[in-house]
Parts: sequence; C-alpha cells; structure tokens
Amino acid sequence: MEGGTKELLERIAVAVEALAVDPEVEINAGPPVCPSCHAFDPRVELAFQEGGTGPMSQIIVNGKCAICEKQFYIVIESYSVHNKLEMAGQELIEREKAGWFQK
Repeated sequence: MEGGTKELLERIAVAVEALAVDPEVEINAGPPVCPSCHAFDPRVELAFQEGGTGPMSQIIVNGKCAICEKQFYIVIESYSVHNKLEMAGQELIEREKAGWFQK
C-alpha cells in the first residue's frame, strides 16, 4: 500500500472513531409518532408555551395529538433553522415533494 493511501486510511479511521463517541451520533431519533395511539405524523395542537429560557438544544415542546387527544412532549433531535418564515415554508414544500410526509 502506498504511503499516501495508508495515511489517508489512518485519518479516516481516527475520524470514524471520533464520531463513534460523539453524543450526537448516539441519539436514537425516531419517526414522528404519537406515543399514545401510535399514529404516524398526526396533526398536533401545540399548547401555549409558558416563559422559560435556555439553550435551543434543550427545548421541550408540549403538544396534543388530534387523533387520541392525549398530551405528549416533543424533544427536538435535529435543527433546520432559517432567517425567514418563507425559507422554512419552502423547506417543507421541498420535503413534501420528496415524499417525506404521510399522504
């Protein structure tokens, strides 16, 4: 094996090992399912979010399933952040076109 190839493989191994201990990688992200009735991507009514401040990564959203009407809490696992509402809306349109949402 050439010296350059071996060095590259060693760098890749170090990077993969670093990712393996990264807490972000260990999060078990699940699909958008109601924890009570198990409906996939149900309509959700959001409760008025009272006060509180803190890191964005620690926000908990209080919601209620429109199907079973049970309350639940959402912990956001990933962030897609936009400067304008229109940009966020465009992302949702693109996701829908790509088949991300239940029909």
